[in-house]
Amino acid sequence: MNFDVFSSRLKRLRNDAGLTQAELAEKVSVTKATISNLENAHKTPSLETIILIADCFGVSLDYLLGREMPYLTPIQVLEFMQQTTEELAAIEALRKERDERSTRLEEKLDSIKQLTQTAQEQYDDIMSSAGLLRDVLKRLPK
Repeated sequence: MNFDVFSSRLKRLRNDAGLTQAELAEKVSVTKATISNLENAHKTPSLETIILIADCFGVSLDYLLGREMPYLTPIQVLEFMQQTTEELAAIEALRKERDERSTRLEEKLDSIKQLTQTAQEQYDDIMSSAGLLRDVLKRLPK
């Protein structure tokens, strides 16, 4: 089994908790060298050590072993929520702009349709006049 995920998560959890390797080692009853080796993936942890570390940080074994979603600190959750709120506001602004542009385009399209209709009516009038003129010209003596 590859313990790279375990190693990186252990180090991040320890750093997030503000613990030194020595402090964590004391909490889980191992040496500082063991914590260092675990964080650098130089040593495979025992099941007992994994359980003690999970209990120390309040995370699941699955999380430590990379089998579930990442652990987020409360600060990370708040930052994510703030970012999400800002993104939602930006999305709403883009939707509003899209709707305004759509309305302007619909108005322009209506104007073009009206101009096209007017042009068609004028064309029809010209063609009708041309037909009358042709009839008149045919009746004129040569």
